[in-house]
Amino acid sequence: MPTVVSTQYIPETVALRKSVLGAGLLVCHRLDSEDAEAIAAEFGTHPKTEVTHQTDFETGFSEKGSFRTVDAFNVHPNQLRDFKTGYVAVRSAAGGRHGIVQVHRDKG
Repeated sequence: MPTVVSTQYIPETVALRKSVLGAGLLVCHRLDSEDAEAIAAEFGTHPKTEVTHQTDFETGFSEKGSFRTVDAFNVHPNQLRDFKTGYVAVRSAAGGRHGIVQVHRDKG
């Protein structure tokens, strides 16, 4: 039987938290800082190449730098904190898909 759980905050009880976050479909509106970190972790990460640059402060130039692979959030906590009205993050556990979507109401 399908169940819908709607909550303002992530439950503090560990068992309940696991059940809610393990749901088949997770829809998140604007979150506070603490919850944004936990929800961003639920959306997972992906490898990303980051470029670094070295600066010589005397000349302002340098030809040195590096490439490194880092884990980047699929949905960054800052995005979850700063959503404007009408935007949500959605994650499907079954398909492993996620995205930021705009939700709007027809005026009719």
